This record gives sequence, structure tokens and C-alpha cells, in this order.
Amino acid sequence: MRSVTIAPEILGNLVGIGVSEKRTSRRPCGIAAVTFYVERKLPKSRLTRRLMLPGAIAGMTCDVVACGKVRPAVAGSPSDPLDPLIPGAQVQVTGSKAGTLGAFVRDAAGDICLISNCHVLSPDLASPSQGVHQPAIGYGGSRQVATVKKVVPISASDSNLVDVGLAKLDSGVQYQSAIPGVGSINGTGLPSRSEPVAKYGQATLETFGQFDSIDADIVVPFDFMTATFANVYAFRPSSFADEGDSGSIVVEKRTGTAVGLLFATSPLLKFAISIEAIDNALSGLTWL
Repeated sequence: MRSVTIAPEILGNLVGIGVSEKRTSRRPCGIAAVTFYVERKLPKSRLTRRLMLPGAIAGMTCDVVACGKVRPAVAGSPSDPLDPLIPGAQVQVTGSKAGTLGAFVRDAAGDICLISNCHVLSPDLASPSQGVHQPAIGYGGSRQVATVKKVVPISASDSNLVDVGLAKLDSGVQYQSAIPGVGSINGTGLPSRSEPVAKYGQATLETFGQFDSIDADIVVPFDFMTATFANVYAFRPSSFADEGDSGSIVVEKRTGTAVGLLFATSPLLKFAISIEAIDNALSGLTWL
């Protein structure tokens, strides 16, 4: 993303910068734009020249989109106990809010693992916890189903590319790898802006969406630190995901290609980590 100088007074309202299709009266108009995502949008009449974001950068049109506050997509309502486990199941570790089991993978050591976000599987965003429970701890039928094996720590000082972790399935735990309503993952890859996507999460179940940006940098406030993420995907509509869907796999509906791992949400947009970045960070994964 090209460097942009922005007045310090408005940085608190700016939550991300991406590249998406410019919208006029909330409708796409076919022009690619550098997009500034803000918590709230003020009319130009209330802004001084110093506080206005640029209308163009290096000849490329700019746009300002009010997406609301960005938050990790955790918590959500109680879920049912599932046996066998399936993608979309509610999972939780002690000290973290509940999230979603995204998919099953075989790691480089040959272990069958569930994959979700670091912020779902690690209370401190840095080190593995112990047991992963399904459904959330304290609800009827909750049981330990896996043990966290690896998380990629999230940095408060550097830009992050992933929010991901693996938990090895405990002995005797059964699973089915097909994503409800979506089907089996047919490989991983880069997204196509024109392809509709689907996901299945424990909060909103099966939903469908469209890319808003395939290259966004956003700021996410966790409970005890704030972190910046680069090269994030943004999706519409607002119904695509909600609290509790963190960890859901985003799949191209037509091809079955896994392209993203959902991790954050705002009232307007939903955000996912690139699967390509996850494959790079956790080398040797086989998606089941």
C-alpha cells in the first residue's frame, strides 16, 4: 500500500485503507479507488481542508467509506454439542471468547488439527493454551475436543499478516471435514473480485458475500492490545458475519477454493486473513 500522510487529528477515526470499487450513493460505479475506511463519516461542510482525506493519490481516485468500529468477531450465542465435529462448530479455550472451528487440516507432522484464529485459541495472542472445548465452556454438553498445538503470535508493534492457530484433535474425537452448506474445500488460492464467496460460522451459519477490497490494512482493538493487519480481505454485505464467526473459512462459492479466514467485523464490513498468508506462515498444511 502506498504511503499516505494523514493529519494526526483524524487517525483516531481511520480504521483501515484498502483498494475497492468506488461507490456513489452506496452503489458501485465501476472505478477502482483507494478506500479510506472510517468509523464515521462527516459531511465536507464540517471539515477543514487539513482534516479532509485526499481525493486522489498518484492519479488514482480515493473514496471514504464509513464502516463503523472494527472488532474481533468473537463471543456469540450458545451452541449445541456436536459429535462428530464439523466446520462451523463453536469452540472456546479458557480465558478467550468463543469463536468458530474453521476447517480441519493435517499439519507438517501429520497430526489432524482444527484451524481457527489465534485470538480464539490463545487468550494472550502469543502462546498456546491447553484444551479446546466444544461448545463454549459452561454450556450443556461442553467437552474438550482438542489441544492447542501452535499459534502465530500477534504483534502490537509490527504489521501482522495472519491471525491463526492450530489445535490437535484429542484421541477418539471424530470429525467430518465438509463445510455445511458449502461442501468440501477444493484447494486454496487467491480470490477473484468477481467471484461470490460463502462461509459457515457458529453465529450466522451459512451466508454469502462479495469482495469489497482484496488489499486492505486495518487496525483491530483486542481486549488488551491493538494490532495492525496488512493485506486483509474485506467483504459485504453486513449480514455476512457477526460476533462468534471468528475462525470461519471463506470459500469461493463456484470453485470451492478456500481464500480467507474470517477474523474481524464491523457494522458494514467483514474482514478475513488471506489463506495464502496462512499457508506461508504454517508451511506443510494439507486442507481436508
